[in-house]
Amino acid sequence: MLKNRLYEIRTNEFLATKRRFCQYIKVSEQQYSRYEGSRANPSLDVAMRVASNLRRTVEDIWYFDEEVLENNGE
Repeated sequence: MLKNRLYEIRTNEFLATKRRFCQYIKVSEQQYSRYEGSRANPSLDVAMRVASNLRRTVEDIWYFDEEVLENNGE
């Protein structure tokens, strides 16, 4: 399962409200809520734009949950 660090980045580094953070990364609040809750994943274009706006790599933000990967391999 693909997970992300958006909440962690927003609350620990940017100390921003959802609205302010969404404006900064140029994503709608509704879509951002889906991303932050891992209920949706962005397209590659959106992931790259968000990463660029945050001055990070896509891999710094989105990652595979290792536990899920291990359980699927059994």
